Amino acid sequence: MKLVVSCSVLALLPCLASAWLSGPAFPGRVSGLARPRAKTWLQFTIDYDAPEVKELFEEINAKEMDEVEEQMIENGVPARPGMSDIDKRLMLLETRLRKSGYGGKQQESKKSYSSEFERAIYERPAVKALFDKYMSEADHASANVVAEYVNEPVNARVKYEVGYAAVLDAVDNALVEPTIESTKIKFSGFPGMMGEDMVRASLAEFGEIKSLSVQVPDDPSSGTCSGQVEFDDLAAAQAAVDKWNGADMGMGSALVLEMYE
Repeated sequence: MKLVVSCSVLALLPCLASAWLSGPAFPGRVSGLARPRAKTWLQFTIDYDAPEVKELFEEINAKEMDEVEEQMIENGVPARPGMSDIDKRLMLLETRLRKSGYGGKQQESKKSYSSEFERAIYERPAVKALFDKYMSEADHASANVVAEYVNEPVNARVKYEVGYAAVLDAVDNALVEPTIESTKIKFSGFPGMMGEDMVRASLAEFGEIKSLSVQVPDDPSSGTCSGQVEFDDLAAAQAAVDKWNGADMGMGSALVLEMYE
């Protein structure tokens, strides 16, 4: 069955494209993919106006559901029981975009920065998550302290030691790069609607997975996924932690990835 999705549902794609929509399926065909560039969870950027995205979606939308499910299996993301047709089509869309290198081209690091704070926002997800937290709480004073401390740590420490010591300590912790000495990583904070399949597919981008356990919340729309993963080599585990530990997932959650024995 092909699907039709109204513009109001498509408006949710920037928040849910990596987690797959959980609402009821609509009869007919999915349409209206024209969307402004949006960043999904896991920092995967999709420009829904891009010709290659439209072309791929039209290709997937024209397929019968049994062919969509077959391609999902071929791409390593088999459909879960109970997934709606739109979930399956969108999952296949993002999976194929990822494998084509589309996401990687969108998230290349900048070559130069106007300040150390700008560098930290791009290269230290924990710093960005901390700054975004204060901004979302309308605590602009603490957000400004974060920026100033990253840019001028010595002067800012003297200036804000009294009154903002907790903020300064939080910045120090966010700037520390965890050193991973084990291929076993425990994680929490993946959006609940991603489910085990998309958590597995996302982690597998860093390297071969030896084992994975995922705890999915009873209410995926409001909870988060947690669990444990063991990679085949240390470099993959380190890359996953470097990329995602502290990353802001939106909706008030941040990813936590840390080593365990």
